Amino acid sequence: VAEDLGRTTVHWQDGLRTIMEPSGRMGVAWAPVTRWLVSAEVRSPLLEADVGGVKSAFGAEWRYADFLIFRLGADDFRISGGVGFRMSLGKGKSFASADYAFVTGSQFEDRNRLTLAVSF
Repeated sequence: VAEDLGRTTVHWQDGLRTIMEPSGRMGVAWAPVTRWLVSAEVRSPLLEADVGGVKSAFGAEWRYADFLIFRLGADDFRISGGVGFRMSLGKGKSFASADYAFVTGSQFEDRNRLTLAVSF
């Protein structure tokens, strides 16, 4: 995944700004048993040549029910957790789904995330 290719700027309430540099991510996810998913990823700034810019993230999620998911992870050794709701979009075996997640303890305060996924 390539992110922030347009150099996103975050404007904070106190007037400070943070410029998000372009970066790349690569990861893997594995479902060792039903209802469990574990993942790992590495990311690095695209404009930085040294290895010191490489960061890592690890996580796990447990699907309590078809629609309710509990998540726990570490992003560059900062622990975060949250809960999510996932649903299929359409009838029967749908190729599209929506996932809403509330994440706490991350780098940028608590946040809400909505992901729309299409399988092919």
